[in-house]
Amino acid sequence: GGFANDPDRYALDITSPLGKIWKFSPVDGRWNSGEAWAVGLRNPWRASLDPVTNDLWIADVGQDNWEEINVVPFDQVQGVSFGWSAREGTHEFNADQQALHETFTAVEPVYEYEHVDNNCSISGGVVYRGSQVPVSGTWYIFSDYCTGKVQALCVDDQRQNCGVIDLGTVEKSVGIVADAQGEVWVLSQNGLIVPIIAG
Repeated sequence: GGFANDPDRYALDITSPLGKIWKFSPVDGRWNSGEAWAVGLRNPWRASLDPVTNDLWIADVGQDNWEEINVVPFDQVQGVSFGWSAREGTHEFNADQQALHETFTAVEPVYEYEHVDNNCSISGGVVYRGSQVPVSGTWYIFSDYCTGKVQALCVDDQRQNCGVIDLGTVEKSVGIVADAQGEVWVLSQNGLIVPIIAG
């Protein structure tokens, strides 16, 4: 989304390529220049499309205080604002950007957490769709780079937060990915690839 604190107010400016979700389409065998589909992202650290629901999940790294997780049906992405830099998570940030944010369809984070207890940077994330771990419902797996804490966020049928559980710790976790069977792996800057398995 640009420099810290969005001093140039790029993230909500539709003429800037920063802080956006872009759609590119092939035209006559070539890619077009694209169009901004959504605005208001700061530093999305992994986005994933749930193959079951077709929901788009985005873990967005915050500025100084709040990390956030957003979820929106893929067919409703066009025209939305994820809030930055009018907001950091659900909290006001650059007040002069609020009116511009409101010209789009606002998406509120389904979950946010504060920079306390050494938390500092979210690493997303996929919905668990494997068979190795018995689960019911929708669980989005994510971690924090600084603490290494790996967690699962429960989301109900209305895409509302229904709780978070701790799964363990992987130092310097930089992402969560799913394999072809839907099983989930935590990637670490230490060179580790750690599976999520039933305990």
